[in-house]
Parts: sequence; C-alpha cells; structure tokens
Amino acid sequence: MRSRGMILLALAMLLGGCTALNQPSAQVREVALTQHTPQGGRVEVTLEVFNPNDVPLPVRWASYQVQVEEAGRFVLTDLPPATLPPRGVQTITLAAAFEDGGALAGRAYEVSGELGYQPPGQIRELLTQYRVPLPRVAFAGQGRLSSEP
Repeated sequence: MRSRGMILLALAMLLGGCTALNQPSAQVREVALTQHTPQGGRVEVTLEVFNPNDVPLPVRWASYQVQVEEAGRFVLTDLPPATLPPRGVQTITLAAAFEDGGALAGRAYEVSGELGYQPPGQIRELLTQYRVPLPRVAFAGQGRLSSEP
C-alpha cells in the first residue's frame, strides 16, 4: 500500500509539468470589529485572493489565527464556500470571536493563516485520496482594529 502511494507521488511529480499552476496570492485587506456587545465581539478578516491561472480553483479550507491586544487569540480551521475565478480576485471573509466586544475597537491585531485549494485534474484527485496535502497560500497582516457601524 505504501509503495503504491510512493509510485503515485513519483508519477505526479513526473507529470507535474503538464498541469503546472501558478500559486495564487492572498492579501489581508481589512480587519474590523463588525458586531459588539458588552459580552463579546465579532472580528471579520477580509482577504483578497488572486488566481493567476486560467482555471478556477476551489478553496477547500482556511486555517487561521487572529490575535487582539489584551483580548487573546482566536484559532480556527474553517471551510469557506469560495472558488477562485480564473485570472480573477475572490474576496473571502473569515470570522473570529472575542470577549469584551465593546473595548476591542482600536486595539492592535495580528492575523495569519493559510488557504488550501484544489488544483484540477485526475492526478490531483488521486493524490488527495492518498492524503497528499493540498497546495496552500499563506496570508498575514497586522494593524489596529477598525469598527464598522
């Protein structure tokens, strides 16, 4: 079983040039406090992800963390419903929750994470079945929380 997986991996590497893709890029565009009560607040991270390829790329997962000054760290792996359009930009919003929502606006934040995406093709599907990790694109940002009305 293990040797079969190694053969599949070697085959995929040999044929990789036939289906080579350029890696998408992701940028943190905004981090904002979108809802707040005395008990807690919702922080939304807005990403812009550019797909330089001629094929759509479904996003399969997002793993991220948001740390807010004096409020702690929120860590999550999520399944955002998104597909990166061919040669286009997709906006993806990721949410985080913190206690003491009323006092979060203006605090320093740091955000980092990765998006896993599914390349096209039968070879990639076979590799996914054998649990070869999907390619991913990283993102990071820092600043001060804005507050949406």
